Amino acid sequence: MMTPPPEELIWCYGAWQSGYNEMRHVTFVEGLPDVEQWTGVKRRLVIIDDLMSETNDKVTQLFTKESHHRNLSVMYIVQNLFGKNKEQRTISLNSHYLVVFKNPRDASQINHLAKQMYPGKLKYVQEAFKNAIRFTEV
Repeated sequence: MMTPPPEELIWCYGAWQSGYNEMRHVTFVEGLPDVEQWTGVKRRLVIIDDLMSETNDKVTQLFTKESHHRNLSVMYIVQNLFGKNKEQRTISLNSHYLVVFKNPRDASQINHLAKQMYPGKLKYVQEAFKNAIRFTEV
């Protein structure tokens, strides 16, 4: 999945989940990480999970500056593609990949994303997404 693979996996969480107990070789951090402690020597994958409302300029700096200088890859798990936090737009614009899951509550988010990314190919994106999620159950 990643080449070269990360040497350390850091999972930043908002609420502890029992499933974390089964995850091996993971460093868990409650809340947002303090990146000042990390040098760029070790390849790290940082997952920021369930911290959408705590997002601040330090998280934005992970995407805009720190990831390059500190040898970090960052995954940012959010429940809303278009959150109201001003930092989220900058984070989204500086993301190399977006993984979008089916959201039966608000299917319009994929349409808004398609309008931004492919203004002239809205139907193409809608059909591709429909194909991608056709076997999912909700």
